[in-house]
Amino acid sequence: MKHLKITVDGKLYDVTVEEINDSGDSPFKDNSERPSGENLNQTNNVLLSSGEPITAPMSGNIISINVSVDQVVKKGEVIAMLEAMKMENEILSPRDGKIVSINAKKGQSISVDQVIAVLE
Repeated sequence: MKHLKITVDGKLYDVTVEEINDSGDSPFKDNSERPSGENLNQTNNVLLSSGEPITAPMSGNIISINVSVDQVVKKGEVIAMLEAMKMENEILSPRDGKIVSINAKKGQSISVDQVIAVLE
């Protein structure tokens, strides 16, 4: 797996891609070696959804997700709470919109710039 940052139409996307060999087969010998969906970097779904990714400003643990898919939010509304360095940090909506995907879950450890949710 490779971790890449891609800019599309001026929007930055943080993605993870899987390398495949020339035959088009997966590099994993069998499915037992393939990481489960929960172990994959949660940014994988970003390109499947249109919209603006809401990313983590720092590494930490998600202590709550305060929105749900299809929920309409206002600018400044709390999307999630992130605990970093023993402090709780509010992750806020950058604008009015609708949540089209949630890419993190309560208790998950995330890294800087990892997508928490996508706003349409």
